[in-house]
This record gives sequence, C-alpha cells and structure tokens, in this order.
Amino acid sequence: MGKTIKSPDEMSFLEHLEDLRTRLFRSFISIFVAIIPAYVFSQDIFRFLARPLTQFLPEGEKLAFRTLTEPFMLYIKVSFLAALFAVSPYVFYQLWKFVAPGLYQKEKKYVVPFVVFTSIFFIGGAALPITSPTRSPAGSFSSSGRISNP
Repeated sequence: MGKTIKSPDEMSFLEHLEDLRTRLFRSFISIFVAIIPAYVFSQDIFRFLARPLTQFLPEGEKLAFRTLTEPFMLYIKVSFLAALFAVSPYVFYQLWKFVAPGLYQKEKKYVVPFVVFTSIFFIGGAALPITSPTRSPAGSFSSSGRISNP
C-alpha cells in the first residue's frame, strides 16, 4: 500500500527530511531529463545568447575557445541553464508542495499564483539582460574590441 499523507504536526524530523529528499530528487530528475533535449539545441541557444556580443565584433572575427574541452563544457552549461529555465515551474511547484503542509488552509489557496508568478519573474529576470538593448554586455565594448571604462 502507498504512504498516507500525515499532517506536519504528526511528522517527525526524519519524515520531514524524507519529504525534502523526495522533492529535491524529483526536481533534479526533471532537470536532468530536460538537459537531453536542451543539449540538442545548445548550439542554437548559445548563438542566441552570444548575439549581443557577436554583433559588435569586427567583420570576420568570432568568439574563440581557449582550451580543448571548452566547447563541450560550454554547451553542457548552456543546456543545463536552458533545462533549469524549462522546468522551473515544476521545481517551484515541488518547493511549494514541501512548504504547503505547514501552512493554514487559507494560505494554501495561493499555490497557483505562487507557481505562475515565481516562474514568470524567474524567467523574465533571466531574459531581461538579453532583451534590453541599453544595458547588454556588448554595451561595454568599444568598436575596437577593447573593454571601455564605464
């Protein structure tokens, strides 16, 4: 038979830790499952993220990798971050499910707004530097390719 859900008042410290471990495990599994399709598109995602820098490079110049393993590690990191953004609603939902048993019933009705707004603000905050033309990372470079003082 399955586990019965206990009230937080009835749960021991170890049962709370077990619940936290289960929620973290589900979140990590969802991220690692999302890394696979994100890795397939990691070069396209990197081109999109690097566009603010590459548009200011001199004609014929491109970004360079300095070590042999850097391209692989770069695409792994890009795919991890893309997977994190893709599954962030599920991760925030797992966070909520861990916190919710300790709340009053009137506070639990905020689960949908919490997950929706947390996801929107998390993804929006990450997208803001990419979409903002005035404060992009490329704004700190002069046309000669040297870093200018702010």
